Amino acid sequence: MDEQDDRWIDAAASALLAAERERISIEALTVQRPDLSLAMAYRVQAAAVARQVAAAPASSATRPE
Repeated sequence: MDEQDDRWIDAAASALLAAERERISIEALTVQRPDLSLAMAYRVQAAAVARQVAAAPASSATRPE
């Protein structure tokens, strides 16, 4: 993967989160990028999840008791 892939992954994660937040659908990532591999799709997912975790209020985090 290169820097261009990293930028696309970041943009795709942002688009997915914005669509979820705004409750709208977006074009399938495989339409935007037909060569999308499973590994890259998982990187998009990981980037989106990392943003969700980072944006979550501290009080919503679970802590071991």
